[in-house]
Order: sequence, then C-alpha cells, then structure tokens
Amino acid sequence: MHDKVPGPIRTDQLGDLTEPQKLLIAEVIEHQFPGSRLESSPFTPLVVNQRRVETSDRLVSAGDAQDLDGFFSLVNEAIQDRLTRENIAETDRPIYVEAYPPEDIRSEAITFKLIKREPATTSQGKQMNHGRQDWRPKLREIVSDPSHPNKKLYVYGLLHDNVIELCCWARTNKAANARALWLERLMDDYRWFLKYRGVSELRYEGRLADQHTETAENKLHSRPLRYYVRTERISTWSANIVTQLLLGVTISDS
Repeated sequence: MHDKVPGPIRTDQLGDLTEPQKLLIAEVIEHQFPGSRLESSPFTPLVVNQRRVETSDRLVSAGDAQDLDGFFSLVNEAIQDRLTRENIAETDRPIYVEAYPPEDIRSEAITFKLIKREPATTSQGKQMNHGRQDWRPKLREIVSDPSHPNKKLYVYGLLHDNVIELCCWARTNKAANARALWLERLMDDYRWFLKYRGVSELRYEGRLADQHTETAENKLHSRPLRYYVRTERISTWSANIVTQLLLGVTISDS
C-alpha cells in the first residue's frame, strides 16, 4: 500500500457550511508516494506523456530548466547559429562531438565532456567549495496533468554544480588558437541565450595548456576551455485530487 501524505489545505479551498452537521471540503490535494514518477525532456521540462503542459496551468512559475545534456545541446545550437550568421558552409563547419574527435577528421572539431559533477552548493562562497549542499529536490510548481484531469503534477527540481570542458581541435596550431578564441567569444555572447533557456549559472574557469595528439592519419592540436555550469534536473510526481469530501458531524447535547 502506498503511503499517503496529505497536502496543504488553504482557507480558500473550503466551501460554505451548508448544514451544522455537515462540512463540505473541496479541492483537498492528496499527495501519493511513491506514485508514478515521470521524467521530463531536457528542453521542455513541462512535457508529460509526450504532451506539453500549458503555461496557463501553472500555479507557481519557475521558468525553464536544463540538465547537463540540455546544456550541451544548447551550446551546439549557439555554435550553429553563429556559424550560420557568419555564412559558413556546412562542409566547412567544425563538427561537434562528445569527448574526442574522430581519427579521420579532415578539418576542425569542438568536443564536450564532463569533468566533475556534484550536488549544488547552497552555502556562501564560491560554488563547489565543499560547503553545505542541496541534496534534495525542491518543489518548483504545481500543474494540471494533461493526461489525467483529476490529477495534479508536482514538478521538482534538483540543482547540480558541474565543471565541463569544451575543447577545440584543428590540424594546425594557428587554426586551433583561432577557434579557441572564437569559442570564448561565442560563450560570452550567448550567455544570455543559455540562461534564458534554463541554464541556472555559467562561469568561465579558464583555458588549459595547449595539447596535441597524433593518430594514424593526423596530428591534431587541441585547446581545452573549462566552464562551471549550474544545471537543474526536473522530475514530476503525480497526485490525485479529491474533488469532494463530506464529513458527518454529530452534535451532542451533553
């Protein structure tokens, strides 16, 4: 049997007293655990069962959210947008891949990978300082379940602090240097876009030492850039709504 934890009852949710011996309580929200847990997509945290919850259904608006995969995808959107604005042909664009470029790379590449990830720091000072951390999800908003009219969805968010690396690869030192400076400018210029789309925080941590690697066909030069990123993982819990509850009250003369 599921444990049931009653939700808060507000005075505006109580109906009028129709009889001295009866009390009508409407809109009593009953939160069920463990219940059905649903994960939302990286780009639309309010998508449940492949249907988006309308913003007009929100009781508490907390804005969009992005987890780590969503952040990496947004960086790719920013890169492609900048290249399009610069009129760079598809064949001349650097490829965007995870961790390492393919061995048969013929031009340039920008790779992404995670260096470190931990629960978000809530104490004062710089993030990831091993102070007090946010281990538990927090309630972001309560929305109507689009698939079940008699249910509400409790939307929770869990913050994480991440250190990620974006690395520029090219066949010459000059090209690698130029692409690294280009990417630094891009991340500064598109910071507003990333935060608007749900990235909680973004901070440039610096550029690491130049590197190079040799494969069977290429000698590749790389320029790694480090960033601190605060992301938020979204999850939802389904909760039933008791539309009407009648309580009988007996009044004794004694």
